Amino acid sequence: MSPETGDTHETNDARLPARAGAVDGPEAALRGRDVALILLGFVGCLGLGVAGVVAVAIFTPHGEKLFARSLPLAVAAIVWQTVILIACIYVLGLRRRSLPWSAIGFRPAPVGWCAAAVFAGVTLVFLLDAVASAFETPLSELSEVVTRVVAPEGFSWAGMAAMVAAGGVIAPLGEEALYRGVLYGWLRRKWGPLAGTIVSALIFGISHWNPYWAAFATVIGVVLAVVYEKSGSLWPPILLHMSYNCTGIVVLYASIR
Repeated sequence: MSPETGDTHETNDARLPARAGAVDGPEAALRGRDVALILLGFVGCLGLGVAGVVAVAIFTPHGEKLFARSLPLAVAAIVWQTVILIACIYVLGLRRRSLPWSAIGFRPAPVGWCAAAVFAGVTLVFLLDAVASAFETPLSELSEVVTRVVAPEGFSWAGMAAMVAAGGVIAPLGEEALYRGVLYGWLRRKWGPLAGTIVSALIFGISHWNPYWAAFATVIGVVLAVVYEKSGSLWPPILLHMSYNCTGIVVLYASIR
């Protein structure tokens, strides 16, 4: 056990580059216990939020109307989840350890990487759709699941705009900070880039709960981790994730118009 880190299995290789998951070396990064605390805090706050919504729906007059307006509820849930996630990363991780945001990858990125990431996100939507078209039943089931989540009240311009803002722009910030910045960064230091990419992508996929959706998310998670590793900044995977989500949302709404 290292007295500097307090973790028994953390890699203590000073040669790790100051890129994905490192600032000046392993000593300037989140530890395993920090990652666990962030996850526990996030799950706990999320659970309290869900419990609060259910309590309001059950114990207040006309509380069931809260669930009847499913689009505003979905948008609010996405924003709430992202705010809580970012807060947990900062309060329970970075601030607690006196680390800068660059410790989880928020560093300047080359313009070329950012532009390529946006293009890749748009392309990935149509590429995965083409691949999935060979599996008609899974694709149909996936489409129904995504439509219920992204367009619960059917087509509307306001609904599409709200979901693009929430699911396309806001959500990727929190998800990339957690899955690539925190989880991949820690797994990379612990097991190396390859294992870190695979494990973080699997966790990212499983978090999407539906098996077909999870399969797509796992593939995307691998791409996002590779982009983070190669670019050395969290901004390219964030932009890729944003462009993928925004394009997918617009395409979905156009298909049900």
